[in-house]
Amino acid sequence: MRIAFLLPRENSYPIGGFKVIYEYANYLVKQDDVFILYSSTYRFGEHGILGKLRILKYHLFVSLRKKFLSSKWFNLNTKIREVRVLSINKFFIPHCDAYIATTINTAIALNSISSIENKKKLYFIQGFENWFVNGNDERVYETYKFPMTKIVISNWLKRIMDDMNEQAYLIPNGFDFKFFHYSTAIEQREPFHIAYMYHTNPIKGTEVAFQAFELVKKAIPELRVTMFSAYSKPNRLPNWCDYYQQPDQSLFNTIYNEAAIYVGSSSNEGWGLTIGEAMICGCAVVCTDCKGYLEMAKNGENALVVPVGDAEKMAQAIIKLISNDTLRITIAENGRKSIQQFKWDNSFIKFRELLHSVS
Repeated sequence: MRIAFLLPRENSYPIGGFKVIYEYANYLVKQDDVFILYSSTYRFGEHGILGKLRILKYHLFVSLRKKFLSSKWFNLNTKIREVRVLSINKFFIPHCDAYIATTINTAIALNSISSIENKKKLYFIQGFENWFVNGNDERVYETYKFPMTKIVISNWLKRIMDDMNEQAYLIPNGFDFKFFHYSTAIEQREPFHIAYMYHTNPIKGTEVAFQAFELVKKAIPELRVTMFSAYSKPNRLPNWCDYYQQPDQSLFNTIYNEAAIYVGSSSNEGWGLTIGEAMICGCAVVCTDCKGYLEMAKNGENALVVPVGDAEKMAQAIIKLISNDTLRITIAENGRKSIQQFKWDNSFIKFRELLHSVS
């Protein structure tokens, strides 16, 4: 079987959604032919002459790269064929048995190709991606009605589909339990040591998290925060914050295993990979009640959950865990146990079976 994942671009730093797609590609290529197509534009024909020239110039520039940017941060199987295409249309994409759109824009482009049978079109939905269409929720809902096979990664996305009377297959994400591992006893960690992923996108709630950390620091002067990110270190970071850009596997595990608490501050997540990674490594999680986190986080059981955007409640939850070792250890241990249900092998098998059944 020939399978093509349609991605909007290449990326030189880790993105959760890309990582999930690469994981599936690595699994599928063991038995199938797998393409990953990166598009320089979506609707080339809609641009004027100057627009077309700019796109052609950009496409020529990226096409001259010898290596694909995925190699900078993900170990992609060399059997997978990465291809740079000018646009997602019938003239540029290879013949395949299944085409998988991975964003709203790639879904719109795939839907417009009438020469491809609908049964060969799939739409892999990892979040309510209204940021791709300038916050236009209705445009997102329109794409959910496309005559494609829809795959969603979480129960909250499945409920949206059910409310629209649209069929969708729920295949939860998995975690790499070989990449992430538990190595430092929960009881031995400094309770005031926090891990946090810094991000520049406002939906990640970084400003709220920073406000919460400042409140905690006033109450608990020993507070230490270790941040990691795909992005450069922000300006004026307090001296009680350590910062690591694109940590490797060893450092990643060290960060998670030295911290007692992990904080997730997003307002919108399709899934929320980092809180699951932190649970694997033994962190007690404090996170917002955004829907993606709630696929894993159960308030008072394996996490403390606070309202989105509420820095004061977030600070209170962090202080509660720092001040109560018994609660912190219980939350962390419950997280380690509950996250074990999300294994990649289960998702891989379901994903491949679905591809072969519908195409």
